[in-house]
Amino acid sequence: MGIALLHAGKRRDALADAADKMFQEDFFGNCLPFDESCSNQYAAVVANRRRSGFSITTEDAQIAAIALSHNLPLATRNTKDFLHVDGLMLHNPCPDREDTLNGKRIKGQLSSAAGQGRVI
Repeated sequence: MGIALLHAGKRRDALADAADKMFQEDFFGNCLPFDESCSNQYAAVVANRRRSGFSITTEDAQIAAIALSHNLPLATRNTKDFLHVDGLMLHNPCPDREDTLNGKRIKGQLSSAAGQGRVI
């Protein structure tokens, strides 16, 4: 989206070409789709987070749903926004990075209660 927001010109064209090449060469066949099975997981993620008193962005809920529907852990430095997602396993690739959750500092390698997301 960022490239599309740039003014028309050589810079935008060069960036668009580089992005197209990257998506075709680096990401083609390596990205999991948001499909029908994910949509069911998405509804459950959003509903469970709301019932628990937590919000979640559409994008984060879609990412969580994709990981859940494929039974894969989610690798992210942004673990705090994915905690309390039932059944979701999280992996923080930067365990020394500190984050905050409800005003409290949390570190990578955090393990929360079963069923509320785990950071491994």
